Amino acid sequence: MKKEIHIKLTFHSDDGDRFLGPGVIELLRFMKDNTSLYKSAAAMNLSYSKATRIINRLEGEFKTPILNRSHGGHLRSGSTLTPFAITLIDEWDKMQKKLEDYAIPLAAEFTKSIGIE
Repeated sequence: MKKEIHIKLTFHSDDGDRFLGPGVIELLRFMKDNTSLYKSAAAMNLSYSKATRIINRLEGEFKTPILNRSHGGHLRSGSTLTPFAITLIDEWDKMQKKLEDYAIPLAAEFTKSIGIE
């Protein structure tokens, strides 16, 4: 049986709470395309309140805005990602690629050495 290797990186705050990982990046990607936190959350089967908590936690950890928020009114123009959030996505992708380039061959070597390739 062929085994697949997946590498998942998460960041935790000093108090041990996870605040950044693949799911958060996925939410930001949806926001980049949607300009609506509500629609982005729905597309990921998240409640709007949970998506809001995720964004607020991220902003708290990085001490910088993630979203440019436009509140209500007759235009209801939604939210857009800040330049920092766009950089965060881009840098995450670069880091993830480097991590996979290093870790996947290492993990494959490990599984081969224990006979579960």
